[in-house]
Amino acid sequence: MRTTIKVPKNAYSQCYFSQNDRTGNTSQPSLEEIELEISITDPPTALSASSSFSPSSSSNTRDLIVNPPPNPAESPSIKGLAIIAHPLGRLGGNMDDPVVQSLKSYLLKERSSRVVTFNSRGVGQSQGSASWTGKEESWDYQFLLRKMIIDLLGSTSDEDGSKNHHYDLYLCGYSAGSLYASCSFLSDNSRLEDEGKEAYGIGVDFCRPGPVTADGGRRKAWFRRPRYILISYPLDMVWALSLFRSSFYHSALERLLKSDWDGGLQERQGDGGEREKRFDGDPRSVGKESIRALASDVLVIFGLQDQFTKESSYEKWTTKLSSIAPPPSTSSSPRPTKASSTFDQVRIDNSDHFWRSKDSLGKLTRSVDRWLRILDSS
Repeated sequence: MRTTIKVPKNAYSQCYFSQNDRTGNTSQPSLEEIELEISITDPPTALSASSSFSPSSSSNTRDLIVNPPPNPAESPSIKGLAIIAHPLGRLGGNMDDPVVQSLKSYLLKERSSRVVTFNSRGVGQSQGSASWTGKEESWDYQFLLRKMIIDLLGSTSDEDGSKNHHYDLYLCGYSAGSLYASCSFLSDNSRLEDEGKEAYGIGVDFCRPGPVTADGGRRKAWFRRPRYILISYPLDMVWALSLFRSSFYHSALERLLKSDWDGGLQERQGDGGEREKRFDGDPRSVGKESIRALASDVLVIFGLQDQFTKESSYEKWTTKLSSIAPPPSTSSSPRPTKASSTFDQVRIDNSDHFWRSKDSLGKLTRSVDRWLRILDSS
């Protein structure tokens, strides 16, 4: 079932959240808002176990879940959360795209995840208009991700202290949507100097247990390190999709891959004994204390007959990314001792940017499945 969620109209107003709001308090400063059309789907077993529920037009995402189970603890079929962004809306991309729906089906049935898809600004029933740089769409992705994380964790029972609930987290995007997904991340609690407020990364407290619930209780549910699935990354077209601001997206992805931070509390020290200040991909953070991305696992999948990016471009790009982060561990290549990010790539022959054939879609989902199984066993 589809409904809408309200997001700030001004993209940059989405970058900042108060400490209280990050821990589940829904109070927000007054902002001009628009509505995005979204679809939230739970695994079949979770839906069959659910109670009746009437969706509301409220911006509180608790009211947007369609027939949710009483709580994930009572429906162990919910094992993860996935957000999937569609291709460029100006060229007809929407959440009903076959590639988006194919990945959604896989994550629902094989990974037992709650899957969220949405129409970006100006697409379908979503209000607003598409941006020329993709930054508004990137902030919308981050805003929606944060709302869905809070909802899933908030609905987990804390009554049984002996149970811990670990959820997988999948940040996915196809074509232009892969750009938006790569800009979202889980971060530490460092703050930008601008108004003393938090930057647009989601607080990493969501990835570890601790006394961070709104009522002061110890949360018994959290997310594992994020897994990024980036399909047909439009490498040779980033300049056009970003209005010549390609570095914004390239820096965001490299930031993820360079991270060796596992969410611990200790800060790494620089040569001068002071906390390192890192560029987080946002030009406004230059010269300021930037936030750090949590170490993540990143998969890039592309067809060798892609109409928008040459094979040689993908070759050069993936070689560079492979030099930044190692592949996931296998029996022959164990994971490094430090908690570094990983990078893997899958090149699929006889497939193009659109994955039109059933055979191409099958290869795509099987490649995702193999990669996730490697991560599960590492």
